[in-house]
Amino acid sequence: MFMRAFFLSAAVLALAAPTAGAAIADQVVPVYDADDGVTAGQTAHGTFLRFGPKAAKLYRRFAGHTVRVGCGRPSAKDDGTSGFTGSTDGTQELYGDGYLSEDRRMPRTRGRVGLGYVGDPYDVCFIATKRRTSDDICLPVSAPPYDEDRCVRLLVALTPQGVADIDERSRVIELGELFGAPIDEAQKEFGADIVVLDSPDASPPVGKVGLYEVGANTAAVAMLRDGRRLFVRQDGEVYSTNVGPLSGGEDVFSLI
Repeated sequence: MFMRAFFLSAAVLALAAPTAGAAIADQVVPVYDADDGVTAGQTAHGTFLRFGPKAAKLYRRFAGHTVRVGCGRPSAKDDGTSGFTGSTDGTQELYGDGYLSEDRRMPRTRGRVGLGYVGDPYDVCFIATKRRTSDDICLPVSAPPYDEDRCVRLLVALTPQGVADIDERSRVIELGELFGAPIDEAQKEFGADIVVLDSPDASPPVGKVGLYEVGANTAAVAMLRDGRRLFVRQDGEVYSTNVGPLSGGEDVFSLI
């Protein structure tokens, strides 16, 4: 899984062009914000994305094309009432947790793009397009067999909760893909972003992945920006984690 998801090669790392201090998953999770010329918000008429001058090159990839757009509340509590409704005015409303998404043609002119998702505040929105043969790295919208042919091209937070949701998903991806990876190989590919832990209970700095391996005992650890510690560990025959999706062996290399 380590080799599959990150397609570890110098060529891919060069294509990803991570900024200084970028965490490993930031190379494959396409997060944009106001510093990149992309903002998002919500009014009574629904959610919207705004592409400013700094995002001109990015928007040319979407202009006039049919893309998959979606917004959601990935960490909302599932109270059993989740669902959605549509309206004749083109708006849709999500109840509870999850995402709403649909295919739509983007305007040819850069600017504000209304998405039409109304109701309680949404935390995260995304744009995805079909996978291309030239894509060395592709973060699917959903794990197979759903949307595996759609690559997330833009992910933006609308709320502080959305920032935390993206941070957590990125760290979960790192743990899911790096747990059990040979430490020397991980260090060779990711350098200082990999921290060797002196015990499975130790923690790396925020933005790093901590790996531990002694005999049959291994661990991968990451810290969230809100101070929470995520871990996956194997102590002999005993496997444990505080990451829900990893406890069931799910494929976490996807947005959803």
